[in-house]
Amino acid sequence: MSAPWRTSEQAILIDEIRRARAPSEILIPGRTTTAILRKASRLGLVGDGVPRRPWSQADRDTLRALRAQGWTVSQMCSGPLSAYSRTAVQKQIQRLGLADPTHSERLRKAERLTDQVLDAFRAFLTQNARCCTPEQIALAWNEDHEPKVSHWRVLYHLEQLGLRVPRRQVLYMAYSKIKRERSKARSLAPLVEYSRSLPERNERELRELAASLQNDPSVTWQTCRDCGESWPKQPPFFYREFKPINADSGTVRSYLLRRCKLCCNRVRRSA
Repeated sequence: MSAPWRTSEQAILIDEIRRARAPSEILIPGRTTTAILRKASRLGLVGDGVPRRPWSQADRDTLRALRAQGWTVSQMCSGPLSAYSRTAVQKQIQRLGLADPTHSERLRKAERLTDQVLDAFRAFLTQNARCCTPEQIALAWNEDHEPKVSHWRVLYHLEQLGLRVPRRQVLYMAYSKIKRERSKARSLAPLVEYSRSLPERNERELRELAASLQNDPSVTWQTCRDCGESWPKQPPFFYREFKPINADSGTVRSYLLRRCKLCCNRVRRSA
C-alpha cells in the first residue's frame, strides 16, 4: 500500500500543473505516473469537471468482445459504446490490459523532458508556432536537441500554451504546400497508370465479347471502314448516332456509325 500524500508533494503537483505540465511528465520521487494522475484527478486539477457515466460490468464485457473482434475506438464510440468518450474507452482498454503491448512499451520508454529542456522547448514553440507546422517544428527541434520529440508532443504543448494554429491556417503554410506537391505525383501515379491501361483493357473486353458471339446465327456483322475488321452490328461495338428527321414533331432516326468504337476512340485520343 502506498504512503499517504504529504503536503509538500501536493504543493509540487499543484505547482507543476499550473505550469501547464501534463501529469505524465511530472516527476515526484516515490510516486508513479498513475499515482500522480489519480491524485491530480482527485484534486480537480485535470479534466473538465463534468461527471462521467461509470463503467458497468456489461459494458466492460462488451468492450472486451469488440476489442477481440478488431473494432477501433472510433467504431466503438459511434456504436455500442456511444455513451462513452474516446478518452474513456482508451483508458478502459488500458485498465483491462487490452492495449497494444508494443504501443504501451513505447509509451513507457518515452523520454521525459527535464525542467531546463522543457523551458527551452516552450521557448522554441513560442518562436515558431505562427510560421511553422507542428511537423516542421518537430523536425527542426530534433536536428539540434535531445530528446527527440514527435509532432504529437508538439501539438500537445502548443495546445497547453494556447499557441496551436487552426488546421486551415497550417494547410496554407509553405511547408504544407511543398508536401502536397511532393505527394501529388505519388497520388496521381495509380490514376495515370489506370488511364493508360484503359484502351488496351477495353479492346480486350470487346474482342472477348465478339468471340463469344462468333457462332450466334442471329447476330449481324458489320465491317469497320477504318480498320477493316468485322464486328457485331450492336451498340457495344459501334457508337449510335441520332439524326433529327422532323424538327416540328421531334422525330429522330438512330443509326450505328460505320467506324467501330476502337477506331473512334483512337481518333479521339489523337485529336
